[in-house]
Amino acid sequence: SSYSRIDLLFTPGEETHRIIDCRIFPITLSDHSPVLFEWDLRQKNTSLLNDPTVVQLVRTELNYYVELNTNPETSPLILWD
Repeated sequence: SSYSRIDLLFTPGEETHRIIDCRIFPITLSDHSPVLFEWDLRQKNTSLLNDPTVVQLVRTELNYYVELNTNPETSPLILWD
């Protein structure tokens, strides 16, 4: 009856040159740590959500996550968190 999660941020390999900083902070109120991800958006291609491929990937992955994790034992708050 316990939950665990790994806090991750994914980015395409060709975008790693934009990563300025990434830190995991101490756990305070929840069962996972806040993650700070600083990304340099001053370079080209700053409108990822205007890219149909990226939008479709996000939709697909979110639907998969919700489908995989929705069950009677998991509250909607845990699922969203």
